[in-house]
Amino acid sequence: MTTSAFWEPHAHVRLVHDNKTSVATLGGIGALLINFNTAACTLRCLDSLLGGSVQPRWILVLDNASAPADLATLQQG
Repeated sequence: MTTSAFWEPHAHVRLVHDNKTSVATLGGIGALLINFNTAACTLRCLDSLLGGSVQPRWILVLDNASAPADLATLQQG
């Protein structure tokens, strides 16, 4: 089992690997990405969201108990 981790390469991007973060506290319009052993795809999606002319106020990446190597890939960005 992996431990809780928060990855914030951008101030409004957060990786959640626990059950203690509530989307309700983030406010505004945002994006929720769910990852399960698809870090490369999730990172491409993040790049797309951050590269657009209109960006969400927040992006929450929820890791759904991925393998440790996949979670490490997300954390490294």
